[in-house]
Amino acid sequence: MSRLIADVGGTNIRFAVVAGSKLLTEPQTLHCADYPGIVEAAETYLSGNGQAASFDEAAFAVAGAVTGDWIDITNNHWAFSQAEVARRLKVGRIRFLNDFTALAMGLPHLPPESALALNAAKAVKNAPIAVIGPGTGLGVSGLLPDGKGGWVAIAGEGGHATLPVRTAREFAVIDKAQQMFGHCSAERLVSGPGLVTLAEILDLIDGRAVHQRTPADITEKAASGSCAISVEAMDLFLGFLGTMVSNLALTLGAFGGVYLAGGILPRLGVEKLKASPLMARFADKGRYRDYLEAIPVKLVVHPLPAFLGLGNLPIEDE
Repeated sequence: MSRLIADVGGTNIRFAVVAGSKLLTEPQTLHCADYPGIVEAAETYLSGNGQAASFDEAAFAVAGAVTGDWIDITNNHWAFSQAEVARRLKVGRIRFLNDFTALAMGLPHLPPESALALNAAKAVKNAPIAVIGPGTGLGVSGLLPDGKGGWVAIAGEGGHATLPVRTAREFAVIDKAQQMFGHCSAERLVSGPGLVTLAEILDLIDGRAVHQRTPADITEKAASGSCAISVEAMDLFLGFLGTMVSNLALTLGAFGGVYLAGGILPRLGVEKLKASPLMARFADKGRYRDYLEAIPVKLVVHPLPAFLGLGNLPIEDE
């Protein structure tokens, strides 16, 4: 049975038609800003792929909460009714779920070479698994064993949890962020836009004029060491993320592994991450250092990990 799948982020939407893990059409990425809604983007993809794009059912992952028929994507302008999308696409069997829930569901199907180890710990079989990753937003999910050899994925919004701090510099950053936003969620600073916000806050609290930057500018200059502000912003970003990752690992008891995903971290690479504040902060939990050092941390480098979950998840008849 063929299935139209789509991974809807804050910036891009990625489409394919699949049968399980097998691609029937080539994946294609479209920019959300170029389309008034998800249906128009889907129609563009389908019209360009001819007969190969015919499908029997559909599964869409979205970067936002799925708590009822109406879905409002957190970081782009799309909002829609699930039932209306099904009607307009003329499909009776359709399912919508959070994008990181879909990514988590794809982890059991992830090829070993698509998850690169950042520490030496080994996974415990049938233990909880955590997944977290910054992109346009900050996605968080996990897998819990169902006791029958399968998994139950967590559908939450952990990226919007309050961002915890550890150092005086971080307190100063959070104080300014709370003045700007009221509530400083993790996503406010641990995301692509958040990286820019971090650099702007450093300008403000250090008394400099605020400069215009992009996430790519900061990442490039941090990697080369050519800009002290970019270096500090990236270090803060990775330190904050390390705290979030370790909190998630402790909360879930994630001895099945912690998987780092999203669009930003794979660009930094394994060696950079191993030596980064992320991994230093991950284990820095005082009496629970040994506990955390026994949890494997892996970098997901698969180009479309959510597709693995979307292609294999069950869809109930409407």
